Amino acid sequence: SPFQQATAVQPVFVGYGIEQGNYSDYAGRDVKGKDLVILLGEPSTPEGGPVLSTDGNPTKWGVDFRAKAALAAQKGARSVFFVDYSPNSNFAKLMGRLAPRVMQPIIAAAEVGGGRAPSFFVSPALADQLLGTTAAVVGAYEKATAAAKAPVANKIKPVKFSIAAPQDRSAVSTENVLGFLPGTDKKEEILVVSAHYDHLGVIGGKVYNGADDDGSGTVGMLAIAEAFAKAAHAGHGPRRSMLFLANTGEEKGLLGSQYYTEHPVYPLASTVTDLNIDMIGRTDAAHEGKLDYVYVIGSDKLSSQLHAVLEEANQRHGNLALDYRFNDPNDPNRFYYRSDHYNFAVHKIPVAFFFNGVHADLMEAVYEAALTHELQKAGLRVETQVPLPVVYDGVRLEVGYRLDLLVEDKVIVELKSVENFHPMHAKQLTNYLKLSKLKLGLLLNFNVPSLKDHIVRIVNGL
Repeated sequence: SPFQQATAVQPVFVGYGIEQGNYSDYAGRDVKGKDLVILLGEPSTPEGGPVLSTDGNPTKWGVDFRAKAALAAQKGARSVFFVDYSPNSNFAKLMGRLAPRVMQPIIAAAEVGGGRAPSFFVSPALADQLLGTTAAVVGAYEKATAAAKAPVANKIKPVKFSIAAPQDRSAVSTENVLGFLPGTDKKEEILVVSAHYDHLGVIGGKVYNGADDDGSGTVGMLAIAEAFAKAAHAGHGPRRSMLFLANTGEEKGLLGSQYYTEHPVYPLASTVTDLNIDMIGRTDAAHEGKLDYVYVIGSDKLSSQLHAVLEEANQRHGNLALDYRFNDPNDPNRFYYRSDHYNFAVHKIPVAFFFNGVHADLMEAVYEAALTHELQKAGLRVETQVPLPVVYDGVRLEVGYRLDLLVEDKVIVELKSVENFHPMHAKQLTNYLKLSKLKLGLLLNFNVPSLKDHIVRIVNGL
């Protein structure tokens, strides 16, 4: 927080805080080191259509304040105060939605700054005082901006105030683990084999063990290291030196590999490639019954040779089915950017990323996070992985039952990613409703072309 002690602030109003194409709230303005007041949402027609959208759907500016906070940080702003004058705004619900996020600790490398300006959310009543104006004046500015499809001149002059928002910080120690095997006649060149050994840990009381993501890759890396070490001991060592790099903090933003590439133990100029292994422990739905395959991503991005070398080595020694579907630059999953090889690629070191794809239970966690986000955007209060105890003989028993989602303390939502619902899925939800004494539950299956046709509504006792 930039406000560890009481600090005098003279904020600057920058409209919606948007910069897109010819539209810019920052044009001709230097906001470096300043504190900004930004309207939530985006310029919209009287019917609610976003004027900056090319397809009629809300843009990122209208649905996620983080895009505005990130842009403010790029402009050098010290902080952002968000205000919402939308007629559908509900500040109490907004705070209920954001409170769990605010209370979650943020983990980042000590010397690396955050990617977003510190953000504060101000109620409409306080916003009138902060902006030194009225809701009617702000509403007129919003209408004029939407009509012009560009920021318009205004007389909104925020008032000076004092704020204290202390933030506790504590150091968390962690480390990458490195193993080095010297090469022979080309030992000055280094080939990296990497995997990450961290996972999600405990979230909401639920243990995420990470056997596949990425225990499997770490074990694979160790098996390769053991094989090459035995070969070297027998007089058949690799020509190039090999670095076996077990990264920490991948799940928190590729932190371990970022740290290594910014503080290399061995020169990056001598590093010829990174072969990264992440999630090779299971078979995905596209390869059911076909065990000998692997997805390969990035091998042709930075090298004219690596891709051909991998193909040749596979034909001679492995004969795996190499699947390149996720190597497409337009692939919406963007896996190329989502594991530790990417930090080597940032430094122009050729990379190849090997994995076996995602799986139903992993995707359920993704769908849970995405649906929670969408429901919270709609102003609903959502709790995830809610413990559901059983009371027996007057004793509260913690038996491990957890509700995927609990919406507004009224509706249980259970998420699946399966080929077809099983009768046990409905029975499970029915039991949850009886134990919780709630009336309504929804069972959703995301592993289908159309979700609307795979929603089961279960009612308890009506």
